[in-house]
Amino acid sequence: MTTTGGEVKRRRPRGEARRLLLDTALRLFTDQGYAGTTTRQIADEAGVSEPLLFRYFGNKAGLFDAAMLEPYQRFMTDFMERWHEELRQPELTEEMTTRFVTGLLELMTRERKLFLALIAARAFETDELSDGFNESDMSRELDRFDKLLRETNPSIPPKYLDSEVSFRLIVGVVMAVAVLDDWLFPSGSRHPSRDRIVNELTQFTLHGVFGKRPKTS
Repeated sequence: MTTTGGEVKRRRPRGEARRLLLDTALRLFTDQGYAGTTTRQIADEAGVSEPLLFRYFGNKAGLFDAAMLEPYQRFMTDFMERWHEELRQPELTEEMTTRFVTGLLELMTRERKLFLALIAARAFETDELSDGFNESDMSRELDRFDKLLRETNPSIPPKYLDSEVSFRLIVGVVMAVAVLDDWLFPSGSRHPSRDRIVNELTQFTLHGVFGKRPKTS
């Protein structure tokens, strides 16, 4: 705790400033879009200095990527930590896949506005995101998941599977279902229940991806 001109300033706990910046950036980017939000505005509303923002995230594009994909990153990290032991038990593959698909679909449905803002910013708002962008947290988390899966139980996924591509396709399908729900499915009573959607996504993952493939000559 420090004192300046009679005013007592509380020393923030370690990591609090970064957390404030991420929470504020997530809210403002989602509500205002990438182009409509400035680093100064984020820093001011978070109560953090703008130079500290740049120290943590490098630039506005780096903060955008970290903030917008953090809910997904938290989900992936939590899933890998909680189900690490179950990866050693092949008989639990379907149950574990169902939990993964359910959790991911719930996250992306709940944060639908966030993912739409992310897609819109990447597609339309600025070249700055592409210029300074190498690999997203989403991609890095999928690499971690692939590595964990292969190290924990070499039989899952099968050796013939190009998991570097297939895991990304699985996440892409779930994201499309969540973000494009009103385009993909009829409204009203004909809209499939969440259970039907989760079941088909699970079966698609298990048998469309992990299922036996025909031999190639």
